[in-house]
Amino acid sequence: MAETTEDVEKRETVAHPQWQLVDEIHAPISAQKRNEVGPVWDMSQERAFLENLMNQRFTFFLVFFSAIVAGVVNAKSELVTKLLLGFGSVMTVLFAKVLWRSHRKLDLILDDLKTDKTHPATIIDRRAGRGSVRWILGWGIPWLCCGILIAGFVLAIAGRLPSFSDLRQPPTGSPQMQRVQPNPLPKPQPSK
Repeated sequence: MAETTEDVEKRETVAHPQWQLVDEIHAPISAQKRNEVGPVWDMSQERAFLENLMNQRFTFFLVFFSAIVAGVVNAKSELVTKLLLGFGSVMTVLFAKVLWRSHRKLDLILDDLKTDKTHPATIIDRRAGRGSVRWILGWGIPWLCCGILIAGFVLAIAGRLPSFSDLRQPPTGSPQMQRVQPNPLPKPQPSK
C-alpha cells in the first residue's frame, strides 16, 4: 500500500519533533492579517534576506575568481601560477558549494511562497511565465569558474599551461624586437 502525504508527514514529525513546532509557527496567514499584525519575520522576509545574501555571495565569488585569474596572468613564475591555481580551485569549490546551498534554500522558500495564491511572488511568477534561470547564478556560473581553475591547475601541473608573461613579450626576431636607431641630429657648428 502506498504511503499518503499525511502518513509521511506524521512519520517525519515523530522522527523530528521540532518540525511540528516549525509547522505551527509557519502556519499560513492571509495577506490582510499579515498587514494588520505589523512586521513579522515570515517566509517573505526570509526570501528577501536570503536573496540579498545570495547576491552578495555571488558578487564576492566573481571578485575572488577575477583576482585569481588576474594573479595567474601576471604571475612571474610557474610556481606562483601553480599555487594561485591550486588555492583558487579549492576556494572556488568551497564558495560554489555555499552558493549552491543558498540557491537551494531560496528555491525551497519560493516554492513555499507560491502555495499562497495571493502572494506577490506567486502573482509575478504567474505573469512572467514558468521557468526560472536562477540556477545560472546558483549553480552554472560558479561551477564553470571552478572548472576553469581546476583545468588550469591540472594543465599547470602537467606543464602544458603556457606562461602568460611569455605571451606579453613579442617573439624574438619580430620587427618589434629590432630597435631602429634614429638618425642623430647634426651637431651644431660653433660660431666664429
